[in-house]
Amino acid sequence: MVEPAEQMELQATPSPEPQKMSVVNESSHNDQAGEPSPLLSSQQVLVEDSMPDVAEDMGDDTDDEVPQDSLPIGEATTEVTEQWREDIQRAGSKGEEGPPISIEQFFEMTGIRFMDEIAAPHQQSIHPSVLRPSRRASVEGQIPLAEYMVVMAVNVPQLELYTHISKDLQAWIERIQAIYREAKEEALKMMPQLFQEFILADETGQADCELDHTKDANFLEEIIREAPGILPSLQQEYDQLVEELEQETAEITELEACDQDYLKELKASIAEQGMELDNYRQEVEEAKAKLGRIEEKLKEVQTEKNEVSASIEKTEWLINVQKNSTHAEVFRLKGELEMLQTLHMVHITKVDAKRFEFVYGSNYVMSTCCVECRPMIGNVQIQKLLEAQREEVFPTFSSLVLRTARQLVNRPEVSDSLRKIVEFVGTYWSSCSRLQLQHRLVAIKFPITFRENPSDFSADVTILYPSVKAKAIISFIFDVANFSTWPHNIQLTKHDARVVYGPIQRDAILQAVGSWLKDVAPTNNHGCLLDACMEAVESIA
Repeated sequence: MVEPAEQMELQATPSPEPQKMSVVNESSHNDQAGEPSPLLSSQQVLVEDSMPDVAEDMGDDTDDEVPQDSLPIGEATTEVTEQWREDIQRAGSKGEEGPPISIEQFFEMTGIRFMDEIAAPHQQSIHPSVLRPSRRASVEGQIPLAEYMVVMAVNVPQLELYTHISKDLQAWIERIQAIYREAKEEALKMMPQLFQEFILADETGQADCELDHTKDANFLEEIIREAPGILPSLQQEYDQLVEELEQETAEITELEACDQDYLKELKASIAEQGMELDNYRQEVEEAKAKLGRIEEKLKEVQTEKNEVSASIEKTEWLINVQKNSTHAEVFRLKGELEMLQTLHMVHITKVDAKRFEFVYGSNYVMSTCCVECRPMIGNVQIQKLLEAQREEVFPTFSSLVLRTARQLVNRPEVSDSLRKIVEFVGTYWSSCSRLQLQHRLVAIKFPITFRENPSDFSADVTILYPSVKAKAIISFIFDVANFSTWPHNIQLTKHDARVVYGPIQRDAILQAVGSWLKDVAPTNNHGCLLDACMEAVESIA
């Protein structure tokens, strides 16, 4: 067998004249006569030479110089090998598309070796007469014609055989190269786009691709790390879906096993019902569209109605003004004003640009200076009428209330508007009147006295316990916020108790009064202080 083209390198050149051939053996000086060689190695090259040169060499016994037309030992082999490699590179560069690759890189990638790189013993296949020292190494140098005949008879057939083999190998190499090119083209067609980009890119592009692949690998690693936490839920969902699929498959199997005629009837009835439902849906859609149009029309009618109503009201107001703008209307409005004044217990006595004055409850006169009908802040005066002073039941309480009213009404947030002044006075005196009524009810049953403190006042109620011969004083303490808005802050009313004499407990009295006041509400406070005192009396009895 002959080594393939990837593992051997041969060069054979046929001679046009078989009688004019010479053999140059580079290893003839080193090879021993007993080494067999079936083939010429890559270092043994056939070189054309002419017979006249051989004759001259044979006839010249004293000429030891090397002929100029002969090649040095090993030089022909190197030049032929390099020429063959350059031809292969040019042929590969023309037939392939893609990045260039040298023949050395190709050999390195594929692991192909030539015969000269394979360590094998040489086999002797040439007649011993050919292996004799050449004429350049011998001064005796006359080769007999018989040896030439032997060479022609033995070596020329070998050379012809090598020539045919080299041609076959060359054709085989070309066929392999064509197959390789086709396989490469098919591989490029079937190769993913990412690999094609990587192969066709330069070094910088390949480095970028590797960086992208590294990032993708890191991203995939994160996904893989997160996958164990997601897989159980997905597996559970998958199992549920499989169970549902099995159930549905079982139902389908049961349905298929049922009476097909009955199923067909059911399907037909379902189809009819579906058609009816579609008709109903269409009717509903039409009704909705009709309803939408009616609602839009209703909105338009409502808008027109509002416009007409506004026009009618305006016209009626104009007609009413035209009819009632007389002296009778003035007297009517005056009567309404007097009625409102009586209802709110406010009687306005003077109104002009510099002064505003009114009487509240026929007991107190309020006045303030104005600047263009606007009151001056902090300039409100309150006086009590003489008739009211003669009728006072609790003078101490009345003086305390009047002094507090003067302080509160002159606050900036109250005295900057006439309306606020009137509203405050009405609210304040109404609260004080309700609290005074509570005190009057207590005074009917028990003695009551008032004691003024720096920030509040207290109403002291004296209670006697004849059965145990004891006496106690219950104090109801009212601050400004409490009595000025009574009974809204009735829950803030404080109380205290003091035992004057007798075998009674102060805590029992406090508990009885506190439990009663705790249940009192602003809407149900009539006689609450009197009831608290009665509860204290009953707790001891």
